[in-house]
Amino acid sequence: MAVWITSDHHFNHENIIKYCKRPFHSVEQMNEFMIKKWNEKVGRDDLVIHLGDFGFGSVEKIEEIRKKLNGTILLLAGNHESYKKMKDCEFIFINEGSIQFRNLILSHRPLSLDKIQTGFVKVNGH
Repeated sequence: MAVWITSDHHFNHENIIKYCKRPFHSVEQMNEFMIKKWNEKVGRDDLVIHLGDFGFGSVEKIEEIRKKLNGTILLLAGNHESYKKMKDCEFIFINEGSIQFRNLILSHRPLSLDKIQTGFVKVNGH
């Protein structure tokens, strides 16, 4: 089992194509490309720690994307995630804050350095 850390896919987010100059003509094209690349790296038994902003849309749309992705996904809430929506999808869902994994402190938003203990590395999305 491999462990992967990623963030900010923004599945189903049409405006992210323009905001971030992503090279896609549609949300569908972007979603399918990201799903393909994800599954080329992530195995079925791998753990993916996603640092937030997984995707937009209804529970059904989020779950449709989730079911196409390999691995078990631990999702740390980003500023675009709603507990009400994500709790019904197939994620291990953490609603707020940060988590420690091995010698890493993981969060969606950057943490101030004074909150990090010596010997730890902070990793954030956003």
